[in-house]
Amino acid sequence: SSHAHPNSIEGRPPLRRAWRTPPGACAMAARPHPHPGGWPELRPLPLPAPPPPPAVPFGVTPRSAAPDDLLDLPEYSYTTLLNAMRLRHMRYEPYTWIGPVLVSLNPCSDLDTYSRAAMRPYLGPTPCEAPHPFAVVVRALQGIARKGGGPAAVLVTGESGAGKTEAVKAMLSFLIARQGARS
Repeated sequence: SSHAHPNSIEGRPPLRRAWRTPPGACAMAARPHPHPGGWPELRPLPLPAPPPPPAVPFGVTPRSAAPDDLLDLPEYSYTTLLNAMRLRHMRYEPYTWIGPVLVSLNPCSDLDTYSRAAMRPYLGPTPCEAPHPFAVVVRALQGIARKGGGPAAVLVTGESGAGKTEAVKAMLSFLIARQGARS
């Protein structure tokens, strides 16, 4: 019969095998491998090793590479900003200042950052200035005191599940504890 199968090439039988990428291999990187039937077969190459994490510049300690305020970075670029956030996350420090703005990375685990013990450094007459939602409340209250009273607002924004509700509840609990400590 003169009809060739639509998937055949030059009258050879059609390919019937589906390509499945084995685990740890990349389907995009492959090399021809001789097949007993004369057809070349593509075999996957192993995935390349992931690139190393960004290096801390020479002479810069990890502490200065990830300061409490990212405006204090020795060099300011997209890479140094992300590296600083990564280093702080690895040190279980989810909060970071960028000027007057507090940035929070959800650690996806309980670090006990909203406990009574965590409140203590922010309740005294000279409150701690380390980045934390409690420090945001302290700064808001200090701003109100400087202006001689009046309203204040704290904006909490982020993606769903980022921990906004827990942060606001903690800030309100801290505000109550702080006002109670003053009376």
